[in-house]
Amino acid sequence: MVWFLPLLIGIGVGATAAVYFWDDIQKWLADFLPKVADVIRKIGQKIGGKFEHVAMVVAEKLDEYAASIKHKLYFKEEDGTWTERITERRGLAENQLPPEVQAELRRKRGEANITPYIEQTIGSVG
Repeated sequence: MVWFLPLLIGIGVGATAAVYFWDDIQKWLADFLPKVADVIRKIGQKIGGKFEHVAMVVAEKLDEYAASIKHKLYFKEEDGTWTERITERRGLAENQLPPEVQAELRRKRGEANITPYIEQTIGSVG
């Protein structure tokens, strides 16, 4: 029973730190999880077989979770009020995308990172 008090103190300190740094934790997870998903995909492709399918499903779930974090964030303002930031998602046909993005997609034959284009167009994201 001697270990019980230090355990409770540790849990309390950990929970307090998690609440205090919650915005930073969310940002870190939103950046980290897609990287883990990419590693899982690569491992799945190298091993092949049934593991490849399982790896792709796990990677997709990680990507979905990271996207949900990116699209709904809560953070505390300097005045002590809380803010919820929600990014709306909607489907677009390729012909509805800006010409520069369409050209990048054709060049990359599918998926392309359009972050630099978005940053030039509307400013730094995040």
